[in-house]
Amino acid sequence: MGLRPIKGGEILIEPLAAESLGIRSLATFVVTADVKVLLDPGVSHGLRALLPHPREAQALLEAGQRILARAREAPVLAISHYHFDHYMPAFRHWMNFSSPELAEALYSGKEVLLKSREKGINFSQRKRAYYIFQRRDCRLVVADGEEFHYGRTRLKFSPPLDHGEERTPLGKVLLCTVSTPHERFLFAPDVQGPIVKATLEYILAEGPDLLYIGGPPTYLERRVRAESLAAARANLCELVRHIPRVIVDHHLLRDPDWPEFLAEAKEAANARGHQLACTAEFLGEEIQDLEAHRSELYRKEPPPPDWPERLRAMEY
Repeated sequence: MGLRPIKGGEILIEPLAAESLGIRSLATFVVTADVKVLLDPGVSHGLRALLPHPREAQALLEAGQRILARAREAPVLAISHYHFDHYMPAFRHWMNFSSPELAEALYSGKEVLLKSREKGINFSQRKRAYYIFQRRDCRLVVADGEEFHYGRTRLKFSPPLDHGEERTPLGKVLLCTVSTPHERFLFAPDVQGPIVKATLEYILAEGPDLLYIGGPPTYLERRVRAESLAAARANLCELVRHIPRVIVDHHLLRDPDWPEFLAEAKEAANARGHQLACTAEFLGEEIQDLEAHRSELYRKEPPPPDWPERLRAMEY
């Protein structure tokens, strides 16, 4: 994988994990001349009709190891919200790359810019936030709507914005803009397209050279309104017309038909000479949308009979 320049090279990014790389995450390493930042350092499995396949378990392990390796270099961490594919808790569970020891290795000595647990949050995420707000081995700074400066690099966090549909019970997330004098990178996890017009307007006002955004959960079509998915498609088309480079991944890549959803936006991007890609394409890697093809993996590469027991016994 490795670092990629977003434009001229003032900002380098390295997506460390994502659905197109085999596992649920949007963990991203960002480097400027002034600071190294690790965004959303979490990774986890997703539950479907079938348990995660052994190849998904391997992808989770490798992603977690990449996250910890980059954490050793980054004095600053940022957490957009408290779902475990974005944030590492301090307990062991086979669904997550997590444990007390791994959490200590990740957080100890860091400045952690993180979402408030008091506003723009649902009950579930407030409970999950408990694990990090109890830590005393790092400096915790609530980042909602705030700016932080490291030399000539600025980290700007949005106000809490909807995690998908407007007024969703899933709560809200923070977007993070990393700016240097001549470049701008915007990290927009879990806004799902975006679906909400206010989020679209925020992104366009930021004017990034590169946008990294979570797509909509088309695989949950029975739980997400058709008009919301239509809004996500239209808003993504609008984004690629204005932003030179857009990476879209995450929820959308859990659907095997994700290329079909992106077709219109691809045409809109190409018409402007812009680029739209998933994370693996951006990195020049083979697409490994394993969760989207879990049933197919089970048919082609059947796990051993004791796989459920082995999976649930895994520790990282």
